[in-house]
Amino acid sequence: MSFSSQLTIVALVIAAALAAFLAVYGSEYWPLMATTLAGTTNSADGAVSRNHLGGEASPYLQQHAGNPVNWYPWGEEAFAEAKALDRPIFLSIGYSTCHWCHVMEEESFENEEVARFLNEHFISVKVDREERPDIDNVYMTAVQIMGGRGGWPLTVVITPDKEPFFGGTYFPPTARGGLPGLMDVLTGIERAWRTDRSNILSVAKQLMDATSKHAISVASGETVLDSSTVDTAFRTLQNQFDERWGGFGNAPKFPSPPTMAFLLRHWYRTKEPKALEMVEKTLTLMAQGGLHDHLEGGFHRYSIDRYWRVPHFEKMLYDNAQLSELYLETFQVTGDQFYSQIATKTLEYVLAGMTGPGGGFYTATDADSEGEEGTFFVWRPEEIKKILGDDDGELLCLYYHVDDIGSFEGGSSVLYVAMTEEQFAQSMDRTVDDVGETLNRGRAALLAARRLREPPLRDEKRLASWNALMISAFAKGYSVLHDERYREAATNAGRFVKGRMWKDKALYRRWMDDGLSGPGFLDDYALMASAAIDLYEITFDANWLLWATELASQMGKRFWDQENGGYFFTDQADVPIRPKEIYDGVMPSGNAAASEVLLKLGEITGDTMWRERADSVFAAFADQIASYPPGHAQMLSNLELMLAGLFEIVLAGEPNSEGFAELVEGLGEPFVPHKVVALAGDPKVEAISPMTAGRPMLGGLPTAYVCRNYACQLPVTEVKEMYSQLGLQPQRSVGEPEPSGR
Repeated sequence: MSFSSQLTIVALVIAAALAAFLAVYGSEYWPLMATTLAGTTNSADGAVSRNHLGGEASPYLQQHAGNPVNWYPWGEEAFAEAKALDRPIFLSIGYSTCHWCHVMEEESFENEEVARFLNEHFISVKVDREERPDIDNVYMTAVQIMGGRGGWPLTVVITPDKEPFFGGTYFPPTARGGLPGLMDVLTGIERAWRTDRSNILSVAKQLMDATSKHAISVASGETVLDSSTVDTAFRTLQNQFDERWGGFGNAPKFPSPPTMAFLLRHWYRTKEPKALEMVEKTLTLMAQGGLHDHLEGGFHRYSIDRYWRVPHFEKMLYDNAQLSELYLETFQVTGDQFYSQIATKTLEYVLAGMTGPGGGFYTATDADSEGEEGTFFVWRPEEIKKILGDDDGELLCLYYHVDDIGSFEGGSSVLYVAMTEEQFAQSMDRTVDDVGETLNRGRAALLAARRLREPPLRDEKRLASWNALMISAFAKGYSVLHDERYREAATNAGRFVKGRMWKDKALYRRWMDDGLSGPGFLDDYALMASAAIDLYEITFDANWLLWATELASQMGKRFWDQENGGYFFTDQADVPIRPKEIYDGVMPSGNAAASEVLLKLGEITGDTMWRERADSVFAAFADQIASYPPGHAQMLSNLELMLAGLFEIVLAGEPNSEGFAELVEGLGEPFVPHKVVALAGDPKVEAISPMTAGRPMLGGLPTAYVCRNYACQLPVTEVKEMYSQLGLQPQRSVGEPEPSGR
């Protein structure tokens, strides 16, 4: 019998058990669930915990510490209890700022009747996907193999041996809108567990085997990745592109920063105009839409429509890190100040609202406030006019499309724009300056008023990989915009992670309230190594470069698959499978981030070991990448790097001198994505980077040595000469406005 047939049989068994149960008990069952578990353990915030989550630091687990469900954290205690009581495990995976996780908690996990049934027939386990992405990876894959859609909350039922046999995402407590009710599902599973255990265990084992094969790739050795691979990806993306509204596909629509970054790099190498056009249209409409917070800056998680107008309101650090860098790169390419303005607003939002004491960045803010999604962010016309007065209020309502009908629930509106201020001023027969002043004044007043509302929850844990992305974004911000505050934010965060989350040559995943979670994962090491290289290039402090090499070395020791190549995502022993991550989600995959670091370290150090390891990563996943190139955008960006070749740029001179600063600022102005930069004359750097040795200043002036494939051109002292060697034309000054017609 085939595996898919086995899955179908299990589903039918559960459905039959459910139907039989309801036929016997019907509506009379519900009054039977009258009591529930009540505990006394104190939670971290002083509230009474009714389960085993009270001592957990995770904000998500703390949110559930008061549930009547007898939750356990993932760990041996839960699995030992399941084996002792011969029960299946009800596994629920989510995160603290997840809207539908809140909904399911309120509807089901706070429900005494649901809790009683779970407590009597299951062992219930809660997992924070942000702290344990490896567990989430395994069971998300299993649910997708079962034919389900991914998402959170992730709901999976597994055996005491951690093998899944049922899964989905959000379940209401009772059936509605085509969704089965959680109580119906639980009663069906409980009866099937008692009456048809052997079939369930058989399918669970086969599903675990299928998940393992999916998670651990074995390359054929026959696939070659080359320019045709990226060309195929580009054509596929072109076919999927929404020509009217930007982005890819229909609703819901996600920003997809790795895909946009790949398109920019494809444009850089090929000068294919459509690649740049897709990026510009998408970034422009995203910034004009409700996905962008027009008052405070920053971007929400995704748009529920294809127009980028109505968002899912949570704000994630990883989105804002990658998007700010993407807008900066598009500014470098186009010179259009619109993109630098959006990047600046995003960085300022993170500085003001997402930066913790002592450095480092918080994880996210919630979609909900006052118990409802979006309440903090939406407006009604009468509110705006009360704050701004009738005239100014009417103008802002017209510009941001706030009307009596509303674009969101209950007649409220999300702010979005459909034209530039110049176009709007013309339509109103007013001057651009007049309209601009009114809009600026109005935005400031609305922001002040919004800050009096109950704010969404802010998750204040600090995650290594997410902080790494934000460090790289601030490093890019400093390089392009020369704002010293951005360099300070990047270096402070780097010091925070290195000082508090790096212990005994091990990087930890999470820091919160002076506590560390378990060991870091592949993406933590890879992205932090990349961020350390970025920190070196904006400070020329050799210690950052040395740390990057140590992180990469530890990455190999902890995660490298000696048998089949590629990096495992985790080295933790309590996960049933050690998956390998290659498919990009909202962030670059761990193997893609690792291969970029390896390529850069190979150029900086001249050590062929790094490049050979990078080649091995490509070989290990070549079959998967070639089967659907657009799903591996970061690997394609790395392939573009290999096709174009890296520039190795060595600067000689005193970093604090004016002439040296001109060369550094000149390097930050144009879009040259495939480069590494190092300082000559530093013994620490020369010890690991031979390319920096023997590079004196020319005529006593700060000097640039531009090399490629370890062959260097003549040293130069002028920015325009350096541009010529990089194949660039002199561009506008960064501070010089560029008309955009917006």
